Amino acid sequence: MSSDNWEKLLTAFLDINHSEIELLRTVSKDVLSLHQSFVSCDLTDASKRIYGDNERLRKAYSYYYLFVNIPKLVYIFERYRRFLTTPEQVLDIGTGPGTAALGMLSVMRQAGRSKTSVNIDLVDKSREFAKLSRFLIDRFRRHLNVDGKTRYSVSDILRPEFPFKEFYDLIMMTNILSEFNTGDGFRECRRLINKVLRQDGHLLLMEPGSVSHSRRMLIFRDYLTANGWHVIAPCPSSQPCPALKNPRDWCHMRIPWSPSPHIIGIDERTGFKKSQLSFSYCLLARNERAATDHPGNNRFVVVSDLRKSKGRMSIFLCHLGEKKEAVLLNRQMTDQNAVFSRLERYNEILLNDVEIKGDKLIINKLSSIVPLKTNEEFA
Repeated sequence: MSSDNWEKLLTAFLDINHSEIELLRTVSKDVLSLHQSFVSCDLTDASKRIYGDNERLRKAYSYYYLFVNIPKLVYIFERYRRFLTTPEQVLDIGTGPGTAALGMLSVMRQAGRSKTSVNIDLVDKSREFAKLSRFLIDRFRRHLNVDGKTRYSVSDILRPEFPFKEFYDLIMMTNILSEFNTGDGFRECRRLINKVLRQDGHLLLMEPGSVSHSRRMLIFRDYLTANGWHVIAPCPSSQPCPALKNPRDWCHMRIPWSPSPHIIGIDERTGFKKSQLSFSYCLLARNERAATDHPGNNRFVVVSDLRKSKGRMSIFLCHLGEKKEAVLLNRQMTDQNAVFSRLERYNEILLNDVEIKGDKLIINKLSSIVPLKTNEEFA
């Protein structure tokens, strides 16, 4: 489904009219209020986190953040179709208005399956958000002809008794880690995931691309890998994340974005004008067999933008728990390494015959760079 199609569907289902000036003015004020809570990266206070039960804040979130976050999910599901578009049982923790499930459904129908069916269980502390998410997901199902059941529960996942008795192929946790403390909260979260995720199942984490939210996700990632989990993407290995070594460092993706008319109207009133969406994500598996990737000590992932200066180019690469700057002088460029000039964030590459000088990787005329075309391979 193209972005135009899912945007049109949601606009119709939520009855959004971008020409209603007073509505946009009110929603914009409430979006600013939500933004302040999200920026603090602290929703452990119940009065802050159950904003879904406040009619105005729920509308503001659904009108704005739902449209901002679905493109991020579509990017992830399209890029890693091999792992993410064949589940039969899915759990969406902290579903909000159903963002993660809607992003998944938008991509599933394109995956080439003759029959598409998936059961989705939704959990949220807000009853109104849970009801809204099921409403939107069921409308999407009918429009896309995707079979299956949608259930919701108003529940705190950290309570001992989880509402559903299923085992899941995929668990999604998006924009929720700020509601858990990094001690008991993370432990209880891992306990639940281990209990209800199949041995060959996958876990998808996604958080905003800010320093605080990204680092919180990376801390949870490292906590899981220290307890036997395996990273599929975007990391080249399951070793501790090198970004956490520097308190000012983080790891995030950026994708281009063309906002819909009502989002443009809200942005004009809030000052949130942007042409790109920034976010952090991690796809993990419980066992190594379910974490099939490109093994080998020469696999690297790009974790910065390419920088060009007079006579040289440089970029940061992640590799086996280390982050290193790779440098290519223009006079050292050959057909075998020329792709360096076109590298983008989260590109995966095989890098051979490089020279190591301190904390830098020097690309020379003997070096070869082979891009791993994730999209085509997983299609």
